[in-house]
Amino acid sequence: MGILGMMKEMKSKMAAGGHVIEFPDGHWSSAKFIDGNIMLDALVKHLLGLIHTGMTDAGEVLEGIAQLETADGEGWMKTWSAMGDRLKRRAEESEEKQKLVSASSRDKHVKSHDNFLTGIRVSFDMKYEQYITKQFQRYHWFDYVSSSSMMHRIIKMDFSQCCNKYVDDLVKSHMKALIESYNDLLVEKDKYTDRMAEYKDMLYERFMRIISNCPMGAELFVHVSTNYKQLQTIYYQRQHHKLKEDYQAFFDMVESLPYAKELIICKDEDQ
Repeated sequence: MGILGMMKEMKSKMAAGGHVIEFPDGHWSSAKFIDGNIMLDALVKHLLGLIHTGMTDAGEVLEGIAQLETADGEGWMKTWSAMGDRLKRRAEESEEKQKLVSASSRDKHVKSHDNFLTGIRVSFDMKYEQYITKQFQRYHWFDYVSSSSMMHRIIKMDFSQCCNKYVDDLVKSHMKALIESYNDLLVEKDKYTDRMAEYKDMLYERFMRIISNCPMGAELFVHVSTNYKQLQTIYYQRQHHKLKEDYQAFFDMVESLPYAKELIICKDEDQ
């Protein structure tokens, strides 16, 4: 039984003194919120699990389920988009009445009615330098789904082609020499058949020299999964960061997303 069926039984169960919602396995996650679509049901539970972080609101999630017309991706998007439109109109009406706390979706410093943004998922590919990855790892809902592995790719990388413009040619040449030294030793493996322990130690030392001297400006690719709420946080927290070129490219991407101005940036033209 989905949440709509549960709601229909609420009155009779409450009158009888029983539980409003049954939990088959004794845990809230065993309840069914959406019938017929296991992925959407799991997504609802994921959103409810984020309540303690302040990234979702129980009322908004349950209202979204109640308004869902079809249990599929299109129905999900229509429902959350409609909720976003309602909250936007509510904020604009409050702003006109000078109720600025209620209208806080127009103020980048105060967000009280935008938890639905966590339901708008975004996936994209990103080329990144080594120094930027630690910046993004600070955010809980900015997930690296798949990425190039530095550990596996570094002995095949051409550092004359895979670095940003700030890496010196001397550094690139040094990396090339270290990689060539490592690969030369790989070819000579047969010469060490009776000294394999020594060979492995030499191979390890040369690999560690490569990975330890790798410039922070070396570039790799990653596939990212996140949501509008997390992008909003990053957008405003990093506006004046020292890494202005990297973040400006990121900001440009965010601003190009559908309804970014209304839902993520929340800023008028004259602000």
